[in-house]
Amino acid sequence: GKSGYSLINIQFEKNASDRQVQAIRNLLESNYNLGDYRESNKETIAEYWAFRFLVYAFLVIIVLIAFLNIVNSTSMSVSAKMKQYGIMRAIGMDAFQLTKMIAMEVFTYASIGCCIGCVLGLQLNKLMFEKFITEYFGETWHIPFGMIGIIIFIVMESVMVAVYVPTKRIRNMDISA
Repeated sequence: GKSGYSLINIQFEKNASDRQVQAIRNLLESNYNLGDYRESNKETIAEYWAFRFLVYAFLVIIVLIAFLNIVNSTSMSVSAKMKQYGIMRAIGMDAFQLTKMIAMEVFTYASIGCCIGCVLGLQLNKLMFEKFITEYFGETWHIPFGMIGIIIFIVMESVMVAVYVPTKRIRNMDISA
């Protein structure tokens, strides 16, 4: 209900000193008020980075679980199909062809998982970012291409590890075994 007042916002550089703020305060007449939000802004930025760290730590754990799941699922799948692989080797399939077959199976699973994960994960990422970050800190959401690239790289690395271990085991076995 008050009228006849003005609001002036002043934004300082990051390394602004208390002396500079005091100099501006001294320029004001006694009926003016200067609000200093530097400390609360620092706390807000610290909260933002702490939250961001926790989210990325959680994502690292999820990626490690996915990595171990791909390796474990492949190992179990190869173990379950060991008799079929033995029959294929007995009728003339060499170890390289067998490796390619297992690699394509694992690559197919990983690719489908990446596609589904990207579609659902991006929607969830956008929702969470807007609810927790944009609403409180004003940051706008962008598609995290860097993170998607890192996750896809880690998944493809896990595919290579997942293929290498069981195929090495198959190559070292006798065909009769």
